[in-house]
Amino acid sequence: MIGELVGPVFIYLQKPTGRLGPRIQRSIYHANNIYVTCSKSGKLTKSHIQYWAEKVLRPSVADDCLLLLDSWSAQTDPSIYDKIFTGNIKCEKLQIPPKTTGDIQPLDRYFFRQWKYFKQRICDRIAIDRMDIDITSRNSILKMNSLIQNQLTARKFSPMIKYSWHSSGYLQNDPSQFENVQEDHELADHLFLLFDQLLNSTELLVDNIVTLDFDYYNDDDDEYQGEDNNEDLTSIDGVTNSYDTMCSIIEYSKTHTFLSLRNRYKNIKSKEQLRRMKRYVDSQGTKVQKLRCIDEFVYAEFIRARESSLSVHDSDVRRLALKKHAA
Repeated sequence: MIGELVGPVFIYLQKPTGRLGPRIQRSIYHANNIYVTCSKSGKLTKSHIQYWAEKVLRPSVADDCLLLLDSWSAQTDPSIYDKIFTGNIKCEKLQIPPKTTGDIQPLDRYFFRQWKYFKQRICDRIAIDRMDIDITSRNSILKMNSLIQNQLTARKFSPMIKYSWHSSGYLQNDPSQFENVQEDHELADHLFLLFDQLLNSTELLVDNIVTLDFDYYNDDDDEYQGEDNNEDLTSIDGVTNSYDTMCSIIEYSKTHTFLSLRNRYKNIKSKEQLRRMKRYVDSQGTKVQKLRCIDEFVYAEFIRARESSLSVHDSDVRRLALKKHAA
């Protein structure tokens, strides 16, 4: 209830053999904040709860504790905990009544939504950027959940975790205003950068994170400069045309003689002038035209993402624009 996560995450995998063989154990991702095991069905049983209590719960407790349990019968047997909590450390059990988990279970009430948002943000980012990453692979799943748990231990999320207890009725004092995961899109993007680094790693070890800083301006800033309305006009050999007009001239020249072109466009004086214009058009024109190309790309990607029911934020739009600019 003090706003901290206790112990590693217990992750349960499904394996047809019901065990992690030597080869898998060597290749599987290891981190000290996750504990991984498996079964044939992928479903928990009483024996698995006993295993969790012995391997995860007991090593995480150094003093008397209160264990909050829902009404699932496999985990409510007091003998499971009496066998491992011997000596001076006591474990009191408090059982949540049936059909009330969504109302008074702190994880279901609020915390799991924040965890799932991190997960969904990573999956959305992979889909938006069309990255060649198999998010369903065993190690990707383990790395993602290990990283999410690691990030949620940050002190900034302590009030959010306390609110999970408060909203469930266990804490009287409201932790007041706090920032949850869904409100911090920048943090979610940083999490993905970490996840991308972890994909080729074998352990959770983060030394440094590099992020991009963006400068924001508005019309009230002293340094803000509005767009030049004439920026779309370009002079070639003393003749000024818009980019669209030059495109029309080049297209016309492909199917007509130069004499016919001069009769139609009086400002075209020589074939050399036409060649310079063509080179200019081929290089995609002015900065405005390049920005227009970026805008069209970002808009198309935005529509694709929305049609795929992906969440798109301002940071995604900026990243797509930078990606197109660097291409």
